[in-house]
Order: sequence, then C-alpha cells, then structure tokens
Amino acid sequence: ATRETIKSAVEQIVAENHIGHVSIEKTTIGLVLGEPGKEVREKVAQIGCNFNVSDDDSKLVLKGTDEQIAQASELLKAFIAVNHIAEVDIEPEDEPILFSGGSNSILSKVESDHGVKANFRKGKNVVQVRGELEKINAAIAEIERFL
Repeated sequence: ATRETIKSAVEQIVAENHIGHVSIEKTTIGLVLGEPGKEVREKVAQIGCNFNVSDDDSKLVLKGTDEQIAQASELLKAFIAVNHIAEVDIEPEDEPILFSGGSNSILSKVESDHGVKANFRKGKNVVQVRGELEKINAAIAEIERFL
C-alpha cells in the first residue's frame, strides 16, 4: 500500500474514534443501562456511537465521530434530564400511609399530580422518585407533607 493509502486509513480510524463525555449521577446509570434506557441505547447504536460508563461512575464515555458523539450526547442528555432519581426516607410505621386509599393513595396521587414515578423500596425504607428534577422536588415535598 502506498503512503497516502496508509495515511488516509489512519486518519479515518482516528476520526471514527474520538471520545466524548456526558455527566451522569450514579443513581441514573442503572436506568440508562437497564430496561428504561433500552430505547435510548438502541438510538445511540443506530447513530453508530458506542458508550460505556467511566471507571468512577461519573460520566458516560462516548466513542465515535464528532458528529456521532454530538448526536448521541443530545439523546443521552435528554434521557437523563427526565430520569433524575431522588429518595425520601420513610419510617417503617409510615409505610401504610403511602398506600392507603388504593388508586387514591399518596404514591398514586404524587405520580399523577407531578408526572413522576414513585416506588417504595421496602428493604431500604425509602420512596424512590424518578422524573424531571423540578417535578421530583415538588413530589418529594408533597410526600413529606403527608408524613
């Protein structure tokens, strides 16, 4: 192969292997890699970009062309923005209060009023709230008002 052919091949390899980063909270990593993140992972793969989690769990490391990284970053940032997670500690004796009323329970009301997902984690005695940051904060304030 000629020097130009080799140079061109090397330039292409370099161009396709740029690195980018998207900051992420440790609590959100599982969402990106788990079932909730399936669709965004598929879209990122269709773009042709690869990503993994940094060793310190503080960011997603993206690999591809600059354009692929830019497109994948936007998709991942949009997913992360609506999938923040916060937890509220619940006293064991307050657990029944969360569920009383069935479909009109505090958890159901918080989900519908604030557009978030709220799950009680029995082993940890916490309610985990997932959604947009402002909505989470409003939902947590409402939960705390009831307890």
